[in-house]
Amino acid sequence: MNRRKVLLIPLATLPLLAPGEATAQVTRILQLKNLRQSVEASYQLKASQAELTSSTDNTLQEDYRIGVDYAIYRPRLLHGEVNLDIRADQNLYTGSNRSTNQTNGVGLLYDINGIFLDRFPYPLSFNYSSNITEVPREFASSYRQQTDNLSLQLPITSQLLPVVFSYNRNSSQTNGLEIDSTTKSETYTFGATHHLKHSQTYFTISGTTTDLSSEGGDDQRSSNIDANLNNTLDFGTAGLNRMLYTRAHVVTQRGLNESRTTDLSTSLNWDLGRALESGADYSFNLREEPTQDQTSNSARAWLQHQLFSSLFTRLDAEGTNRTLNGGSEKSGGGGVSLNYRKLLPAESSMHLSAGKHYLVTSNHLDEGNQGVFGEPQTVGNLYVFTLSQQNVAPDTILVWNESRTVRYNKGTDYDVRTNGPDTEIVILVDTTRIKLNDKLSIDYKMLVNSNITYATTRTNLGADLSLRGGKYRLYTNWSDTSQELISGAADQVNLTGSKSLRAGFEMRMVEADTLLFEYDKLSSSAESSQTFKGAFTSSGTWWQGRYNFNATDRYITRESKLLNGNGSRSDDSNVFSAGGSYSTSFMTAAQLTATANYLNTIGFTNSNHLMLGVDVRWRMRRLTINAISQANFRYSSGAWTSDQNILVRLSRQF
Repeated sequence: MNRRKVLLIPLATLPLLAPGEATAQVTRILQLKNLRQSVEASYQLKASQAELTSSTDNTLQEDYRIGVDYAIYRPRLLHGEVNLDIRADQNLYTGSNRSTNQTNGVGLLYDINGIFLDRFPYPLSFNYSSNITEVPREFASSYRQQTDNLSLQLPITSQLLPVVFSYNRNSSQTNGLEIDSTTKSETYTFGATHHLKHSQTYFTISGTTTDLSSEGGDDQRSSNIDANLNNTLDFGTAGLNRMLYTRAHVVTQRGLNESRTTDLSTSLNWDLGRALESGADYSFNLREEPTQDQTSNSARAWLQHQLFSSLFTRLDAEGTNRTLNGGSEKSGGGGVSLNYRKLLPAESSMHLSAGKHYLVTSNHLDEGNQGVFGEPQTVGNLYVFTLSQQNVAPDTILVWNESRTVRYNKGTDYDVRTNGPDTEIVILVDTTRIKLNDKLSIDYKMLVNSNITYATTRTNLGADLSLRGGKYRLYTNWSDTSQELISGAADQVNLTGSKSLRAGFEMRMVEADTLLFEYDKLSSSAESSQTFKGAFTSSGTWWQGRYNFNATDRYITRESKLLNGNGSRSDDSNVFSAGGSYSTSFMTAAQLTATANYLNTIGFTNSNHLMLGVDVRWRMRRLTINAISQANFRYSSGAWTSDQNILVRLSRQF
């Protein structure tokens, strides 16, 4: 027998309400519909083992959830959703490193959203929520994160100048990390766009204040204001590209990172004819810090000729003038390059390139170092990457998140290792807050010669052959760089010459399978190295299920010639990463997903990380059963550690 859903409403509010079947003439002060209710019970077991310690954490949790759609006065005035979660939990912890502890509690979680005047040119939307989630980590135990969030957004529609205002207040607290933390932030944003026949302008300004406190006592407070203005002018005609792009960007940071950065840049692309293109770029950068100011002016101009749609000849000239408190650095030069592109039969193509570039650099500095600010890096599946500049001072490295509101900790989130003139950042997957594919911003100082003028000559050759619509690809690139002293002395960094060779083969197989082999060789007066890299990705269907698999291996052998008095030292390192998942349905109502990931590092540090996971979801009408299991095994510094996580959840909707 079907029962009607019943919502209890205080009697005093009954005169304000009208049934859903009321006629259109009745004004309803409050409308409620689409009542949703569910109950949920879950049990979670976390266990960890090491050579001298072990612990178990048992959690039993019960939830009653209720949700309803609402409208006040009329749906066009204000409508939205209210979702409430009454949660009770009991926790029992036992471990060898501290006494047994038992806790319990009851709380209210919520998710309330709505929109005012949704059919007007200025609808105001809001969301107010509180939630507790289990955050998985690839090679470490999961942790809980409680988040409270308030967000507002007000777009104002206009044909001349549409704008949007937004505000966000967020508070999050972690529980289960090696160093738990609490983060509070407020962000406001204003954006506007303007379009004319030949002009497009975008403007945004945002301000963020962040307070981070951690159990380790490393409290961080920072604020920044980011203003960005972009304009594009299009003077193009039929067949001719003529555009002027201008950008102004100002970032002011206070607190943990005191600085102000001003960037002004303009770029002009101007076709002189159907076969002759030209362009010019100019940029101005001013970075102000409490201890140092740095000003940089850079300019570049180029001219490119196209012959028979195949041969491109390019001339370019450039110059940079950088001024610091302790001196200046100037450089100028130019080059020529040739590119030949040819379409071949059977959906194939060939690309050949050659170029030569000459640059003169003159340093007149009081100090033998130069700062690099905000170098962007992305965390790949090997959890290691190399900084773009050489001869870096390791103690000066600072690693931030992309928005530069959180500074990560060396020894907990990452480590630094040097290989000859190169510097690598290694993500410590056991304890880090940094996740796969995270974007980072990195500051550091590199050693430079303080009083010197030298010339750099670079010659490069390249070839790229694509066959059968990109199914097969062969490519190679050779580069020869030499440096020559003109005046002064190389007091910090030796002038070096280097030769590099890169060759690779890529094959795309059935469905989405890709196989890659790549070889790099570098030889210079400071070091010689060889890098072998292989990668394989595959996805498709198997046994009525869907699978994904990827594997990457990078082996490097180096011989650094300046590491000791004898003149050289060799070292090898290898990083191997593999992972995959498989999803399938069975018994028509169940879904199974199995996941495995493996990371092996040999060389600077020897470690093994293995993660195995299973997720089963079974739905029978309004009852859902979910079982999640993950096991992590780690071997590092001659010791094994492991942890397991089991979660069983039953949910019933009404």
